Amino acid sequence: MKRVLVAALIITAGVGGQMAPAASLQRPTTLVLGASRIVVPSYQNQRGHPWLVARSLWDELLTLKAPKTSRDFLKKNARAIHYVNMNTPSVIEDLDTPQDYLKFTS
Repeated sequence: MKRVLVAALIITAGVGGQMAPAASLQRPTTLVLGASRIVVPSYQNQRGHPWLVARSLWDELLTLKAPKTSRDFLKKNARAIHYVNMNTPSVIEDLDTPQDYLKFTS
């Protein structure tokens, strides 16, 4: 069995997966080409999702305890974030309920 080393993890909010396919190609490339440890799409200066998080930050993210949230994680690591401006609002849409998903897919 071949062992594969994973260098980054995509973090989505809610259901996720609503980012336009053409937009999704830019973010992993940015992580590889730059030295960014977190890559976050944005639309009109609003932070979006999904984000790409380097392996070196996984433990910190996975061990967050309430009342800390992913926003606290991003705030603490603000200097590690590379924002990628997107031309689609899909990166800032939240799909938190089945109704949100149905609205998005119709």
